[in-house]
Amino acid sequence: MYSVCVFYQVYAYLSILLAIPLGLMQMRARNVPCIALLFWLTVATLIYGVDNAIWWREIITAVQWKGFVWCDVTSQLLVASGLAIPQSAFCMVFYLDSVVRSNKPLPMYKHLGFNIFVCFISPFIGMGLAIMTEGARYYILGMNGCRAAIMNTWFAFAILTVPPCLACLFGLFHVSRVIWVYVKKQKQLEQYFKRDSYLTSRRFVRLLCLALVFFLGYLPLTMYLLISNCIAEEWIPFRISDFHPWNKNDILGFEMDSIQMNSWVPPTVLYVMVLFFGTSKDFSNVIVRYFWVLVYCIPGIKNTRLGRHANAQISRLDTSKSSSHTLIDNSVMNTDGKALVLERVWSKFSVPSDDTFETK
Repeated sequence: MYSVCVFYQVYAYLSILLAIPLGLMQMRARNVPCIALLFWLTVATLIYGVDNAIWWREIITAVQWKGFVWCDVTSQLLVASGLAIPQSAFCMVFYLDSVVRSNKPLPMYKHLGFNIFVCFISPFIGMGLAIMTEGARYYILGMNGCRAAIMNTWFAFAILTVPPCLACLFGLFHVSRVIWVYVKKQKQLEQYFKRDSYLTSRRFVRLLCLALVFFLGYLPLTMYLLISNCIAEEWIPFRISDFHPWNKNDILGFEMDSIQMNSWVPPTVLYVMVLFFGTSKDFSNVIVRYFWVLVYCIPGIKNTRLGRHANAQISRLDTSKSSSHTLIDNSVMNTDGKALVLERVWSKFSVPSDDTFETK
């Protein structure tokens, strides 16, 4: 099983490295749903990778350290990420639905507050409520690491299993509605895309396809968990008086001979996002720039021919990015005045664009 663990380490950490430039692109685009989705996927992938590196053997007794503090924190973060990942994807498609069905600029503060609550606040609320359903401090699984000791109760089922399934169902509903409205109003939207320097038809379709692929892949997983919990042979009665989460010191260990399926999901979703967003020119420029920055930072390379070439490439990419940004600003100033500026603000704050500085 050692080879499987090595492959998983490479698989997980490579997805994180590829997600870093993608996250920087979304931060420049002020794309809150995609930023939240990337954040939670990266956190879950990092935790799974570190846990697998520590407890890579089938027999957990081979590792003397019991994960104090580390497992207390990471096991709860994994619970929160299980709620936050599908909810962040739902926020992304909800944005697109709001744009194609709205006839006026969308208030930024309303969507920002909605995104922060759904993507960050509500997952931590669910995590806090789930603590009451834990029967031990945490579990340690061979080849997998720390997991929250969630007991099979109706309360845990309601706050941890049902919400992700509902988020995927509502997400697919909004995706289908966006597709229907887009086909119906395609000519009107195409005219709008032609006048807007920040949003093009290609970017809109890219985000829509990403949401569709995500929910089509994630919904079967949530439905499987929902059905498997419903047909469980034994349900533990839930009484708050039976649970004393702050007095639990039991750490239970279980031997396993394989990596759980949920450990593969976050890095796989990161690869899918890189596949969709990697077609943009801005993403490729970011990748190339970081490659030359890493080369330039190697000790002893700075004053060599390779170091000078790397410095020249970095300067060229920075100049190109600055020029494209100036071109976009000038194109907006030379058009229809206030009406186009209003449309630009609308698209900038209401539509998550994946490569802000890309021009047609």
